Amino acid sequence: MKTSLLPSLICPSCHSGSLKAISFGKKSQDISLGILLCTCRQWYLIEDGILELLTLDLNQDRRASFYANNIRHFKKLRLLASKKISSRTSRQASKIHQSHFFDSFSEHYVLETQPFWQAYYRRSLHSFTQLLHSHSLILDVGCGNGLSSLPLLRQGHTVIGADISRQMIKDAIFKSQHSKAHYLVADAENLPF
Repeated sequence: MKTSLLPSLICPSCHSGSLKAISFGKKSQDISLGILLCTCRQWYLIEDGILELLTLDLNQDRRASFYANNIRHFKKLRLLASKKISSRTSRQASKIHQSHFFDSFSEHYVLETQPFWQAYYRRSLHSFTQLLHSHSLILDVGCGNGLSSLPLLRQGHTVIGADISRQMIKDAIFKSQHSKAHYLVADAENLPF
């Protein structure tokens, strides 16, 4: 996670802008392993450089595993493990299912190789980019593997890509490697901006 993204973010739980980045490794502009901590004491994991800004109900299992693997850091911060949520709404279960589906689907995601979709994205992005000022800041909600983000980055725009699938975000980061690209796991119905 690039720390330059921090001023743009809010806590998806309390909707406060008081987030602090804490690295569990060496200090730098990019955090590979650590957390974002809000003044409401909610924390959001950063692993392999990927920020997961999802509420506990959508990320309970990953957070529990992350906490167990990094317990010494949490003890230093005096943060306790999150209480287990016993039941989920059908909406929450549906979002978790969607996340798992696209995580498993990501290696078979071939839209960018299909001539029809190449033409579709080229045409729709061309129309969209005509409306943009140069060097715009663009939020790509449901960015998937960065298919729409990459052409925008090449045109000099800054892109923040958000998707509920961690694997799709991982693929987008791998593909872009661009200084103006920021990708994170987030819920489109509770955006952390």
